Amino acid sequence: YTKQQLQGAGKYNGPCRVGNWSEDVEASESQLKDYLYKKQTGDLKLDRLRFRTERALSEVTLTTIADDGFVHFGDMIQVISTKSGFALSMDSEDADPRPGENACAVTASVNTSPVARNTFLLVKYIPARPDVYTPEYEGETLHYGQKVMLVVNPQVNSHPVDVRGGPEPWYLRSVHTSTTHHSKFTHQQEVSVCPKYSYDNVWVVVHPELSKEKQIEGAAVPTNEPVILEHCGTKQHLQCGDNSYWNDFGEEKEVTAFSAVRNHKQQALEGCSNGVPPKLVEKNKEESNYWIFRSGSIVRRLPHAEPQKFDPKAILKKLLYQLGKLGANGFASMKKCFAEFDADGSGNLDIVEFKKCLRFCLINVSDEEAEVLLAYFDEDASGSINVDELIKGLNDVDNSA
Repeated sequence: YTKQQLQGAGKYNGPCRVGNWSEDVEASESQLKDYLYKKQTGDLKLDRLRFRTERALSEVTLTTIADDGFVHFGDMIQVISTKSGFALSMDSEDADPRPGENACAVTASVNTSPVARNTFLLVKYIPARPDVYTPEYEGETLHYGQKVMLVVNPQVNSHPVDVRGGPEPWYLRSVHTSTTHHSKFTHQQEVSVCPKYSYDNVWVVVHPELSKEKQIEGAAVPTNEPVILEHCGTKQHLQCGDNSYWNDFGEEKEVTAFSAVRNHKQQALEGCSNGVPPKLVEKNKEESNYWIFRSGSIVRRLPHAEPQKFDPKAILKKLLYQLGKLGANGFASMKKCFAEFDADGSGNLDIVEFKKCLRFCLINVSDEEAEVLLAYFDEDASGSINVDELIKGLNDVDNSA
């Protein structure tokens, strides 16, 4: 004790000024101002949790564009695990903490009621470089063997819903297992959602029975029937595991990309009797790899995204640049392709034939850009394009440049 305290002097307290400054009072006033500001702007942790939960658990109506029992592009769907009955879900606040990573966790939720966090849209995958070996499917129906991307319902991020997944789509993705990228508990190939458009977001729908996989490829995918979602980049299958994953929504299941297989002793013995070694016997996957697409009975089309404004001359410059990469015979090759795809021999191609011709020539333009080009050269409104008119337009752009 000090001499003054021994003589009965009182101790210092909060309101007591020290050096003409009441430190504790100033600190409490600053904390109160900070609290009131965060409360006004909705930045309090409790408010943020409440707002996020309200968005993520907002009710959604499952819809389909045609009530024919098949899955379509433009349907509002759920992806349900057949083993556990849980619904594929995302958590926008369970973000990847690693620097440079803009991704959020994906789990399987026991809550199968359609809400924003467990509903998805299917979007066609358009490759950056056309692949002539990849089958193309016309129409809005999903087919076995077709490459697709699953987009999270944009309502979970307070964005308007359209067929493309809003202004900033978040895609279901998976990457190769490494020391920095793996699932949290099983250390298998991780699955997450991210806004970056890449080949890591591409999946293909496969039939679960190997004996029917090749026979049924190209057929329409029905709703509420088991399918396998195979990641195109790693050939691993989407899996709902048994490990519990706790988050703000409770206990859920970890989702990974891992192809689980059965023992198949009987199948291996039958293969040996036919001269096929056990290691070469194809094995069916475990039920943890089986999923179903669940859509609604309400027939409704989602609104289209606002159309992008394309400049026909800019598209022609892009086309000219890619033809230059094909060498000196680029124009001749395109004329030859036009003749091959001109089914009726009229010298003109409709929009479907024109798109196929461009992809066969390894010309990378989107469907919208191809439609803009056709409308630009279609002066008589016949819905077709002539190769001579197109080459003349390319030469005019080349000369003006």
